[in-house]
Amino acid sequence: MNRILSFSLVASVLIFAGCDIVEDPIEPSLSQYQDWIYGEAPEFTAAPSEMIFQKVLIEDFTGHDCGNCPGAAALAAQLKANNPDEIIVVAVHAGALAQPILPEFPSDFTTEAGEAWFSELEFPYNPVGRINRSPGLGTSLFEAEWTDIVDAEMDLEPDAVVQMAVEFIPEANHLNVHVFSEMLNDVAGQVKMVLMITEDGLEGPQLDYDQVDDPDTPENEQILEEYEFEHVLRGTINGSYGVIIGTDMLANEASLKSYTYEWPEDWSADHSNVIAVVFEATNGRVLNSMEVHIDA
Repeated sequence: MNRILSFSLVASVLIFAGCDIVEDPIEPSLSQYQDWIYGEAPEFTAAPSEMIFQKVLIEDFTGHDCGNCPGAAALAAQLKANNPDEIIVVAVHAGALAQPILPEFPSDFTTEAGEAWFSELEFPYNPVGRINRSPGLGTSLFEAEWTDIVDAEMDLEPDAVVQMAVEFIPEANHLNVHVFSEMLNDVAGQVKMVLMITEDGLEGPQLDYDQVDDPDTPENEQILEEYEFEHVLRGTINGSYGVIIGTDMLANEASLKSYTYEWPEDWSADHSNVIAVVFEATNGRVLNSMEVHIDA
């Protein structure tokens, strides 16, 4: 059996009532859920009141040849530690400073999605961040701006609530993911949902300007050989920009999306998380998100 079902916050599969389910629009078949093997997708209850709050997605654009990036990563980690239920961190390795360079930086943590998102930035450099992709996809926020903007985002009332069930099947090397998105307010235009996978505890060399007191120290002596990378974006399950879950959605409308993802053998499921992000297609603004650790 070895099947472990992990639910976000609610931790149960119940019959959903009170919301109208949006019919699936026509979309490419990406990681189609294998219901003929695993049975029907679960049904969800309407989110309880304690689940309804605004989560904050921090996308930290980073690279191993970026000496200032460890400081930004440390700030993101501290923000999450201060608000573990509210903050979701994704370390997006992208740009010239994230490319493998032999022999100093052999690791390659770049992704197709990360490079696409990096190209959208008004200031495509490392380190910069996006916080709930607000006010737009091109927003490039410097480390000094993150804390105040995170605090402001956490104070907002959410426009949506996201629930997620995750099941890892080791004997098949499959990951089943079910995402239930419910609108709390009317949202004009297309609403989309993207599923990311992040991995913790990856090791490799990292340039770090903060590790030495003497600014004249040669750069090759400022490299941490066994730096631990956290929240590393490994890829997406349903494309870099996700799929449409509805158009001109009304309060109480909902969508259920289910996927069976073939797990890459060189990723550690035990150290990985699935992140669902529901956002406005026109400007990228995040309506809400959810992170679930894979219990493998």
